[in-house]
Amino acid sequence: MVRIGADEFAAALLGKVERVELPKPGTWVRQGQKILSFYRNGVKTEMVSPTEGEVMAVNADLLENPAVLRQDPYGKGWLLSVHVPDEENTGRNLVPRRLIGQWMRDAVERLYAAQPALAGAVAADGGRPADDIFSALPEANWKEMTGEFFLTA
Repeated sequence: MVRIGADEFAAALLGKVERVELPKPGTWVRQGQKILSFYRNGVKTEMVSPTEGEVMAVNADLLENPAVLRQDPYGKGWLLSVHVPDEENTGRNLVPRRLIGQWMRDAVERLYAAQPALAGAVAADGGRPADDIFSALPEANWKEMTGEFFLTA
């Protein structure tokens, strides 16, 4: 069983989500398939599945209260659980653990390069990012930016 969620960076990019759509239990999802949909101000963005297998459960609490995704992304904000019959092979397509730190630094630099006003929006001491990165940037295109970082654009 694998529990799928959004990390804090993704949750901050999503910000104030008004609705979440998840695949139903029993659905077979493929790695790289767009399976998660998030809505903000009527605009939809998507995320892909990091793994392949059968959806066993979805977070009903999150569907009722999408704010929990941002409030507790590593706990109560989980999205779905998937039974992965071939975890070894699907795991090979993920970013290796030793490279995640650099991958995240690169993602943050790309975000700052695309929206320079964000460079001062988070604590210099590595503190928690703003709850809603795009709320202070009305000119930013939420769908395009999330699509770039979620690899769905």
